[in-house]
Amino acid sequence: METIQSRSPTREPSLVTAIGLGALLLAWHSIRLPVLAVLIVLEPFVRVILSALAVLGVFFALFFQFLIRLPHFPLWTMLGVSCGCALSLMMYYALIRLFSSRPAARCSE
Repeated sequence: METIQSRSPTREPSLVTAIGLGALLLAWHSIRLPVLAVLIVLEPFVRVILSALAVLGVFFALFFQFLIRLPHFPLWTMLGVSCGCALSLMMYYALIRLFSSRPAARCSE
């Protein structure tokens, strides 16, 4: 059984802490929103370029390796660059998601 004196008092954040957190939040939003706007505006171009490079790289690698049969064709390098383009597109979308997410709301319990 818990007595009134054994409970730990809940501490309210001080005014300085609240102002500091508000300043950090304002700084984050002043950085986040312009970067997000640029990323969203460039997204169609980045998507078309990186996905085209990934798909065409795989097709050309398989075409030159199995149909043309070049003697010193860098198959694994071409496939690696194509996978790198696909991974770069995934990282671009992750960056957009990072900058578009809001900070977690504080519980008021």
